[in-house]
Amino acid sequence: MHDITRTTSATYMFLDYCSEGDLKSFIANFNKQKESQQGRQPNILPESEARYIVREIVQGLTYLEENNIIHRDIKLDNILANRKQGAPGTQICDYEFKLGDMGLAKQVESKTAMNSTFAGTPLAMAPELINGKQYSFKADVWSLGTLLFQLLTGTHPFTGRNMEELKSNIKKGAYKIPRDIELSVECIDFLNSCLRFDTIKRKDWLELRNHMFLSQQRLFRENTRESFELNVRQSMNLHQVYQNKLLQQIEKKLEEHKNSKRRVSLLR
Repeated sequence: MHDITRTTSATYMFLDYCSEGDLKSFIANFNKQKESQQGRQPNILPESEARYIVREIVQGLTYLEENNIIHRDIKLDNILANRKQGAPGTQICDYEFKLGDMGLAKQVESKTAMNSTFAGTPLAMAPELINGKQYSFKADVWSLGTLLFQLLTGTHPFTGRNMEELKSNIKKGAYKIPRDIELSVECIDFLNSCLRFDTIKRKDWLELRNHMFLSQQRLFRENTRESFELNVRQSMNLHQVYQNKLLQQIEKKLEEHKNSKRRVSLLR
């Protein structure tokens, strides 16, 4: 924010100009110019592009935490996109993404301070906030998880026809990543790290900044198209996933070896 002016009837805030509007509009327009790409869906982004955006959002939210501010309303509509000066606008790195709409933001006394004021958008709200309990900066971490899920799948991890049904679905804890969405194990683990019911087990901003997903460290070269079912009450067992992946790769190599021997036998 560059400046603020108040009159008797209104408050005017002077912010950076963001040429591409909010993130929801940006995705629709960005995908429209890339619609010739095979398999490109209009309302979702591939993992690499979603990672770039989330990394920028995490930087912004880390800055807020350093200044003892909780945003409390992280969602597509409140992230603004701006094309970098002189950039052609054909790649995701041609843009920068900024936090917007600080109307519900709250400054607290310290990083450990807890709050109980109800604020935010229910579909993106952390469970402690929805249930009227005390919350901290980690409420924004949950909201970031719902935003990433929406970038990747086009929908929210938890929905409901009303607030009570939404609360019930979050309490049950299970959410699924569709089979047709190709993701890395690191990305799935990052989601699971944000969407944790227990705030003690939910990652903080420092841990997320250093997470393998954002630093692009890969445990596996290939992504997965498995239908993952995750739960907000359980951590993802990366060790077990690694073992399963290793077994799959061994089985694939053995099958390739068998097929190769069969072909040689037929040629003889």
